[in-house]
Amino acid sequence: MESRLDKNKVVRSSVQVVLTNDDGEPQCFGSGFIGCLAGKKFFISVRHVADREFNVCVDPCKPTSERRAPLIPIGGIYYYNLYKLGDDPTEAEVEALFSGPGEEIDIVFAELKTELDLFQIPIVFGETLIEYSPKLEVSLDQIGTLDKIREYGFYGAVKQEIVGNTLQQEYHLKNALKFHRSSKKFDIFLNPTIIPIKEEFQGCSGAPILDDDGLLVGVACKVVTPSQMVYSFPIEECIRLINLSMDIEKIDSRILEANAPKDLGSLLQ
Repeated sequence: MESRLDKNKVVRSSVQVVLTNDDGEPQCFGSGFIGCLAGKKFFISVRHVADREFNVCVDPCKPTSERRAPLIPIGGIYYYNLYKLGDDPTEAEVEALFSGPGEEIDIVFAELKTELDLFQIPIVFGETLIEYSPKLEVSLDQIGTLDKIREYGFYGAVKQEIVGNTLQQEYHLKNALKFHRSSKKFDIFLNPTIIPIKEEFQGCSGAPILDDDGLLVGVACKVVTPSQMVYSFPIEECIRLINLSMDIEKIDSRILEANAPKDLGSLLQ
C-alpha cells in the first residue's frame, strides 16, 4: 500500500539542535521543532538533548555569501522535575523531596520572542525530492490522533562526526511507524524492522512525530535496542506544561530572568 505520509512536511518540520561549549565548539547534536500554540511560538525539544551544561543552539542551514550562517542560540528554556508524593504527605516528606533532585521530565521548550530564519537543505529520499526551502512550523492547536491504522514518521540527522572544519552526518527519514501502545509516561511506536543499534536513531531525539494527515502526535525521545520500539513524549503533556508555564509567567513576570535557563521548581504528583 502506498504511503500517505507527507515526507516533505515531516522533513521540513524538524530542526537540527547543536550544543556548544562556551567557545562555540559543537559538543553534541539532536533535533527539535518550532511549535505554534494560541498565537505564540515555541522551540521544543527533549531534555536529554538540551543539556544545561552546554549552550543550546539551532542550525539555520542558511548559506551566506561566504559560508553557512552561524548557529542561533536559544535562551529562556524551561526545565521540569517531577516529585512523587503519597496521598497524605507530611511536611518533612515534602521538604525532603525538594532538598534533592527530582525525576527529570524529558521535554524542554522556550517561548520565541523573535522569528527564526531556518531552512531545509535539499535532500532526496527514494523518489521524494526535498528542495531547499524554509522550515515549517508545527501546530499545537490542532494535533493528531494515535491508532494502529495510521502511519507516523519523523526525521533527523544521525552519525555526526566533525572532520577538520566539516561536519559529516547522515540524514534519516523514519517513516512507516505504527502506534503500539501508551505507557504511563510515553507513547510507543513500532519501527518496521528491528533497530540493531541506537546510533541509527541517535540525533533524532526531539524531532516532531507527525501522522499521515501531517498533524503532530509526539516528540521522539528514545529507542530500545534490539527491538522495534520507538518512544515518544506525549504532545498533550507537552502542551499542558507549556500552558502551565505561561500561566506562571502571567502571575509573576519577575519569576525568572529573561534568556536564562528556567526551572519552575517541580510538579507534585
